[in-house]
Amino acid sequence: MTEDQTSTCSANDCTREGRPRIYDTGTATFTINLCDDDSWNLAAHQSTKARELVAEMEEEGFFKEKHTKGWTYVIRMDNGNIKLGKTGKEDLSRLQTISNSYQKHKGVPVQVLAVLKGGTSTELLIHSQWLHLRVAGRMEQFHADPSLLKWAEEQGIHPEAAEAIEKFQQWQEKKHMGAKGTKSHAAEWAEKLGIKEGRLTGEFKTDPRQTEQADEETEADDDDWGI
Repeated sequence: MTEDQTSTCSANDCTREGRPRIYDTGTATFTINLCDDDSWNLAAHQSTKARELVAEMEEEGFFKEKHTKGWTYVIRMDNGNIKLGKTGKEDLSRLQTISNSYQKHKGVPVQVLAVLKGGTSTELLIHSQWLHLRVAGRMEQFHADPSLLKWAEEQGIHPEAAEAIEKFQQWQEKKHMGAKGTKSHAAEWAEKLGIKEGRLTGEFKTDPRQTEQADEETEADDDDWGI
Protein backbone atom coordinates (compact mmCIF):
# COMPACT_ATOMS: atom_id res chain seq x y z
CA MET A 1 0.00 0.00 0.00
CA THR A 2 1.38 3.41 -0.95
CA GLU A 3 1.28 6.48 1.29
CA ASP A 4 -1.55 8.06 -0.70
CA GLN A 5 -3.83 5.03 -0.29
CA THR A 6 -6.41 4.98 2.49
CA SER A 7 -8.20 2.39 4.62
CA THR A 8 -9.90 2.23 8.01
CA CYS A 9 -7.81 3.53 10.91
CA SER A 10 -6.09 0.72 12.86
CA ALA A 11 -6.75 2.30 16.26
CA ASN A 12 -9.20 0.30 18.38
CA ASP A 13 -12.84 1.36 17.98
CA CYS A 14 -11.93 3.99 15.37
CA THR A 15 -13.94 3.85 12.14
CA ARG A 16 -12.43 6.92 10.48
CA GLU A 17 -10.45 6.77 7.28
CA GLY A 18 -6.72 6.33 7.83
CA ARG A 19 -3.62 6.29 5.69
CA PRO A 20 -0.23 4.56 6.01
CA ARG A 21 2.12 6.21 8.52
CA ILE A 22 5.76 5.16 8.64
CA TYR A 23 7.41 5.02 12.08
CA ASP A 24 11.11 4.47 12.72
CA THR A 25 12.08 3.29 16.21
CA GLY A 26 15.78 3.34 15.45
CA THR A 27 15.97 -0.44 15.43
CA ALA A 28 12.94 -1.17 13.24
CA THR A 29 10.62 0.56 10.81
CA PHE A 30 6.92 -0.23 10.59
CA THR A 31 3.84 1.08 8.81
CA ILE A 32 0.41 1.47 10.37
CA ASN A 33 -2.83 2.95 9.06
CA LEU A 34 -3.98 5.84 11.23
CA CYS A 35 -6.39 8.74 10.87
CA ASP A 36 -5.03 12.24 11.54
CA ASP A 37 -6.41 12.41 15.09
CA ASP A 38 -4.92 9.10 16.20
CA SER A 39 -1.65 9.92 14.48
CA TRP A 40 -1.37 13.09 16.61
CA ASN A 41 -2.38 11.17 19.73
CA LEU A 42 0.32 8.57 19.13
CA ALA A 43 2.93 11.26 18.58
CA ALA A 44 1.91 12.96 21.83
CA HIS A 45 2.20 9.66 23.69
CA GLN A 46 5.65 9.05 22.21
CA SER A 47 6.78 12.37 23.70
CA THR A 48 5.80 11.36 27.25
CA LYS A 49 9.27 10.14 28.23
CA ALA A 50 10.89 13.26 26.81
CA ARG A 51 8.55 15.49 28.82
CA GLU A 52 9.24 13.52 31.99
CA LEU A 53 13.01 13.71 31.46
CA VAL A 54 13.00 17.45 30.84
CA ALA A 55 10.81 17.97 33.92
CA GLU A 56 13.36 16.07 36.04
CA MET A 57 16.21 18.12 34.55
CA GLU A 58 14.32 21.30 35.40
CA GLU A 59 13.94 20.17 39.02
CA GLU A 60 17.69 19.45 39.17
CA GLY A 61 18.46 22.95 37.94
CA PHE A 62 19.87 22.06 34.53
CA PHE A 63 18.11 25.00 32.88
CA LYS A 64 18.88 27.71 35.41
CA GLU A 65 21.48 29.28 33.15
CA LYS A 66 20.28 28.36 29.69
CA HIS A 67 17.60 26.44 27.80
CA THR A 68 18.07 24.68 24.47
CA LYS A 69 18.45 26.91 21.43
CA GLY A 70 15.39 28.52 19.90
CA TRP A 71 12.07 30.08 20.87
CA THR A 72 8.78 28.74 22.14
CA TYR A 73 5.75 30.68 20.96
CA VAL A 74 2.17 30.87 22.20
CA ILE A 75 -0.34 31.87 19.52
CA ARG A 76 -4.11 31.86 19.09
CA MET A 77 -5.25 29.80 16.13
CA ASP A 78 -8.16 30.42 13.77
CA ASN A 79 -10.30 27.90 15.68
CA GLY A 80 -9.81 29.66 19.01
CA ASN A 81 -7.37 27.04 20.32
CA ILE A 82 -3.92 27.94 21.62
CA LYS A 83 -0.86 26.56 19.84
CA LEU A 84 2.29 26.01 21.89
CA GLY A 85 5.11 25.44 19.43
CA LYS A 86 8.83 25.95 19.02
CA THR A 87 11.20 27.15 16.36
CA GLY A 88 14.95 27.08 16.03
CA LYS A 89 14.93 30.14 13.79
CA GLU A 90 16.15 33.24 15.60
CA ASP A 91 14.06 35.54 13.39
CA LEU A 92 10.87 33.65 14.29
CA SER A 93 10.05 33.36 10.58
CA ARG A 94 7.97 30.28 11.46
CA LEU A 95 5.20 32.71 12.40
CA GLN A 96 5.12 34.02 8.84
CA THR A 97 4.77 30.46 7.56
CA ILE A 98 1.78 29.90 9.85
CA SER A 99 0.24 33.26 8.92
CA ASN A 100 0.59 32.49 5.21
CA SER A 101 -1.08 29.13 5.77
CA TYR A 102 -4.01 30.75 7.57
CA GLN A 103 -4.46 33.41 4.93
CA LYS A 104 -4.46 30.78 2.18
CA HIS A 105 -7.25 28.83 3.87
CA LYS A 106 -9.30 31.39 5.78
CA GLY A 107 -7.60 34.77 5.64
CA VAL A 108 -6.91 34.68 9.36
CA PRO A 109 -3.88 36.47 10.83
CA VAL A 110 -1.81 35.04 13.68
CA GLN A 111 -2.23 36.53 17.14
CA VAL A 112 0.99 36.19 19.14
CA LEU A 113 0.27 35.86 22.86
CA ALA A 114 3.78 35.14 24.16
CA VAL A 115 7.31 34.23 23.13
CA LEU A 116 9.62 32.45 25.59
CA LYS A 117 13.36 31.85 25.46
CA GLY A 118 14.31 28.27 24.62
CA GLY A 119 13.38 25.67 22.04
CA THR A 120 12.78 21.98 22.75
CA SER A 121 13.39 22.14 26.51
CA THR A 122 11.04 25.09 27.04
CA GLU A 123 8.37 23.63 24.78
CA LEU A 124 8.38 20.27 26.57
CA LEU A 125 8.13 21.93 29.98
CA ILE A 126 5.20 24.05 28.85
CA HIS A 127 3.46 21.09 27.25
CA SER A 128 3.79 19.21 30.53
CA GLN A 129 2.38 22.17 32.43
CA TRP A 130 -0.72 22.42 30.24
CA LEU A 131 -1.09 18.79 29.17
CA HIS A 132 -4.51 18.58 30.81
CA LEU A 133 -5.77 21.16 28.31
CA ARG A 134 -4.44 19.48 25.15
CA VAL A 135 -7.03 19.08 22.41
CA ALA A 136 -7.43 15.38 21.59
CA GLY A 137 -6.15 14.58 18.13
CA ARG A 138 -4.24 17.85 17.85
CA MET A 139 -0.56 17.68 18.76
CA GLU A 140 0.23 21.23 19.84
CA GLN A 141 -3.26 22.67 20.27
CA PHE A 142 -4.61 23.43 23.71
CA HIS A 143 -8.02 24.64 24.87
CA ALA A 144 -8.13 28.38 25.49
CA ASP A 145 -8.82 28.01 29.21
CA PRO A 146 -8.72 31.31 31.16
CA SER A 147 -5.81 29.98 33.22
CA LEU A 148 -3.73 29.38 30.08
CA LEU A 149 -4.60 32.79 28.64
CA LYS A 150 -3.68 34.49 31.92
CA TRP A 151 -0.38 32.61 32.05
CA ALA A 152 0.45 33.60 28.46
CA GLU A 153 -0.30 37.24 29.23
CA GLU A 154 2.05 37.09 32.22
CA GLN A 155 4.85 35.62 30.07
CA GLY A 156 4.57 38.22 27.34
CA ILE A 157 7.21 38.69 24.65
CA HIS A 158 10.80 37.95 25.68
CA PRO A 159 12.87 41.16 25.29
CA GLU A 160 15.31 39.45 22.92
CA ALA A 161 12.41 38.49 20.64
CA ALA A 162 10.79 41.92 20.65
CA GLU A 163 12.46 43.16 17.46
CA ALA A 164 11.60 40.00 15.51
CA ILE A 165 7.98 40.15 16.69
CA GLU A 166 7.73 43.83 15.78
CA LYS A 167 8.94 43.05 12.26
CA PHE A 168 6.47 40.18 12.04
CA GLN A 169 3.60 42.41 13.18
CA GLN A 170 4.51 45.04 10.60
CA TRP A 171 4.72 42.38 7.88
CA GLN A 172 1.39 40.89 8.92
CA GLU A 173 -0.38 44.23 9.11
CA LYS A 174 0.79 45.10 5.61
CA LYS A 175 -0.26 41.67 4.34
CA HIS A 176 -3.74 41.95 5.81
CA MET A 177 -4.50 45.53 4.82
CA GLY A 178 -7.85 46.17 3.18
CA ALA A 179 -8.17 46.84 -0.54
CA LYS A 180 -8.07 50.62 -0.04
CA GLY A 181 -5.32 50.56 2.54
CA THR A 182 -7.68 50.37 5.51
CA LYS A 183 -7.52 47.58 8.03
CA SER A 184 -10.42 45.15 8.12
CA HIS A 185 -12.59 44.12 11.04
CA ALA A 186 -10.41 41.50 12.79
CA ALA A 187 -10.80 43.58 15.96
CA GLU A 188 -14.50 42.67 16.02
CA TRP A 189 -13.66 38.97 16.20
CA ALA A 190 -10.97 39.72 18.76
CA GLU A 191 -13.61 41.33 20.96
CA LYS A 192 -15.99 38.39 20.56
CA LEU A 193 -13.19 35.99 21.45
CA GLY A 194 -12.34 38.01 24.54
CA ILE A 195 -9.00 39.21 23.20
CA LYS A 196 -7.72 42.39 24.76
CA GLU A 197 -6.82 45.29 22.50
CA GLY A 198 -3.48 44.80 20.83
CA ARG A 199 -1.70 44.11 17.58
CA LEU A 200 -4.16 42.00 15.62
CA THR A 201 -5.10 42.81 12.05
CA GLY A 202 -6.71 41.13 9.09
CA GLU A 203 -10.19 39.83 8.39
CA PHE A 204 -11.74 36.73 9.93
CA LYS A 205 -13.89 35.27 7.16
CA THR A 206 -15.52 32.77 9.50
CA ASP A 207 -16.17 32.61 13.22
CA PRO A 208 -13.06 30.85 14.63
CA ARG A 209 -15.15 29.27 17.39
CA GLN A 210 -17.16 27.29 14.84
CA THR A 211 -14.10 25.60 13.34
CA GLU A 212 -13.40 22.12 14.70
CA GLN A 213 -9.72 22.17 13.77
CA ALA A 214 -7.40 24.52 11.96
CA ASP A 215 -6.10 23.76 8.49
CA GLU A 216 -2.45 24.38 9.10
CA GLU A 217 0.21 23.53 6.59
CA THR A 218 3.26 21.60 7.71
CA GLU A 219 6.88 22.56 7.40
CA ALA A 220 9.70 20.33 6.26
CA ASP A 221 11.80 21.20 9.31
CA ASP A 222 11.44 19.90 12.84
CA ASP A 223 10.24 23.13 14.44
CA ASP A 224 7.04 21.43 15.51
CA TRP A 225 5.92 17.86 16.14
CA GLY A 226 4.92 17.35 12.54
CA ILE A 227 2.74 20.46 12.50
